[in-house]
Amino acid sequence: MPWEFAGFDSEQSQVLSKLMTASWERIADLHLDNPRSLSEHKTPAKSLNSQRIRRRYKFGNSKLASDDDIFIQPIICRIKKDAIFGIQVGSLKTGLIDTLKIQIIPLEALLQNKTDKDQLKQMFDKLTVTQWRKQKSPLKLQLNLKRASNNTTIAANLCHNTMLSQALLKRFNVQQFLGSQNTNYVRGQVGESNPLSRANRTIHIDWLEQKARLLAYAELSESVFGHEIHRGDAWPIAAPYPQNIQVPEKLMKKLLMEEASLNQETAPMVASIYGAWAYLDKGRAWGLKVNDRIFIKTDEKTVKGHVIGYFGPRKRLMSPAGYPIQEGAIVFIRTGQKKVRIGDSLIFDPTEYPAPWPPVPTPVQN
Repeated sequence: MPWEFAGFDSEQSQVLSKLMTASWERIADLHLDNPRSLSEHKTPAKSLNSQRIRRRYKFGNSKLASDDDIFIQPIICRIKKDAIFGIQVGSLKTGLIDTLKIQIIPLEALLQNKTDKDQLKQMFDKLTVTQWRKQKSPLKLQLNLKRASNNTTIAANLCHNTMLSQALLKRFNVQQFLGSQNTNYVRGQVGESNPLSRANRTIHIDWLEQKARLLAYAELSESVFGHEIHRGDAWPIAAPYPQNIQVPEKLMKKLLMEEASLNQETAPMVASIYGAWAYLDKGRAWGLKVNDRIFIKTDEKTVKGHVIGYFGPRKRLMSPAGYPIQEGAIVFIRTGQKKVRIGDSLIFDPTEYPAPWPPVPTPVQN
């Protein structure tokens, strides 16, 4: 894909654009077998403008150990006197970053054309992604800036978020921060119809420079209702701070707790009961949809219900597993209302739906 620039003025971007455009061929060769123009793709372009733009993109078989279609997005941003080079690799189907490799080099050498072809080749060889690493965490994070500006000093915050993404990727799934427009364009051109994977938690972060250090402040919210989960604390990052940006301990503990609450292998549990309504400790972010039918089937009782809505942290409910519920589902119990107990686990009902006509009994099928 074309380079994504951040934090440079128009003159700097013009100088770097020529250098980076020439390097894209090298990047494609490192990551793709038989790279060729997207204009040769079997899906026809929808307009003359699309045909022109498509020439800027390459496609081919990935050299990575992956069965998925992937995107490769080179990025470059500026933090004071340094240029942050990175290669993002992720699934074209989900839009989530799988791997982010970064190298920091002095900006002056690039702007003064002191970097020769051999140096560029070595630089991009170091960014080669050689392994496809599937993320298994149920937590999908989106990073937002609390402040944004076209000012080159403030735009360095885009670099800071990129460095924080690299630290988060060691454990969690992270949505693409820079270059998402390129990925969306390619998805449309190749006919990818699946919706992008939505974040279930969002980190809102602010970066403040104070003399020789960087001060970061992050807030965490759930992404269904947008309610705040963790107000966060400011944490200092000593120089050289691009390299020293890491996830603070308090935020990491909160993220790990949220990860546990979204565990796909754990069934939703009843956290509260109000008449015929049962409040579950998992909701839309976990995968429950309105009208999903769930049930309990044991020797002692049979309970049937279906999801009618969701609730947020303002309910102030705690899961029987011990964590606060940030967003959960409300279930209307159709059968066995008096048999429901706090702590009960409900699983998906496999009974055929809709029922056949004429009506016949459709018991829960084990």
